[in-house]
Amino acid sequence: MDPMQEWKISFLRKFYLPIVLTVYTQYMGTKTINIKESAYQALKSMKREGESFSDVIIRLSRGEQKSVVDFVRSLPRDLKEELVVSVTRGKQELDEAHPREAQL
Repeated sequence: MDPMQEWKISFLRKFYLPIVLTVYTQYMGTKTINIKESAYQALKSMKREGESFSDVIIRLSRGEQKSVVDFVRSLPRDLKEELVVSVTRGKQELDEAHPREAQL
């Protein structure tokens, strides 16, 4: 490769590429916000796989009605496990107190 060609490539790598990347990131329109640690943890627990924090905020702020299933899916894993144990125990207690009668 001739020296002029090498210089052009070097110039483009040093000056043109960073400018393009800077313009692109500025065009994306990001904002920095301050939130409490508890708010961050709440958002993090609602974050689905492959979802950004922006996606979580947009999903939660749409105001659409959520089903109970959506709510339970949004809970942290340990809380879901506690919920399963609690519901199972409650069902067993109800079944013992009021056994179902088979209708033939």
